[in-house]
Amino acid sequence: MSRERKVSAEAEAPGDRFKDLVESLDAIVWEADARTLQFTFVSNRAETILGYPIEQWLAEPNFWADHLHPDDREGTVAACTRAAAEGRDHDLEYRMGAAGGSAVWLRDLVRVVPGGGGRQARLRGVMVNTTEQRRVEKEHFRLIAAVKYAGEAILITTPDGKIVYANPAFERITGYTADEAIGRTPRLLKSGRHDQAFYEALWGTILAGEVWRAEVFNRRKDGVVYAAE
Repeated sequence: MSRERKVSAEAEAPGDRFKDLVESLDAIVWEADARTLQFTFVSNRAETILGYPIEQWLAEPNFWADHLHPDDREGTVAACTRAAAEGRDHDLEYRMGAAGGSAVWLRDLVRVVPGGGGRQARLRGVMVNTTEQRRVEKEHFRLIAAVKYAGEAILITTPDGKIVYANPAFERITGYTADEAIGRTPRLLKSGRHDQAFYEALWGTILAGEVWRAEVFNRRKDGVVYAAE
């Protein structure tokens, strides 16, 4: 290889590495005009996440706004426009409609790149798909609500049996407040009507990840013994 060609190849290498890095990210890397919000660059991952060809992202002047979820459109566009005009980097979270018709949640980290004469010429950002994260969070909150409003007493413990959560029904049924129970073990409810083998079988089943069912006699804070299943 001649010296000129070698120098040329070495000069191109950083650009190639940058391109490979951008395209390897599991996120949409983009650049847009700060005034019009029209995209001037979008990484190929956009096609995977939302399904629209890159050419469409670049060709349609209002692609971003037009594909925002109707409930998110006005507020998101206004927030981005205002931040760009003020030269502030910003962090947005919104839904975009995918080509298949589903709504995709995106977290968009936006950097404002100043232009000549103090004008904010470009926006650069990274859109991260947070749809699955939001689904998991929704299921988590649904589970929390089910536990909180259950009619049965529910305790959550550490593997060694220390109580870390007691639901309102536990407080109502046992007379102990959650604060009184947390940090202790379910032994605070022992009635004395079961032998050690009974409790060993109970905890052995639970620690094995299996469901244990039986009638248990517990003692309330006021000393009253009651049956629970």
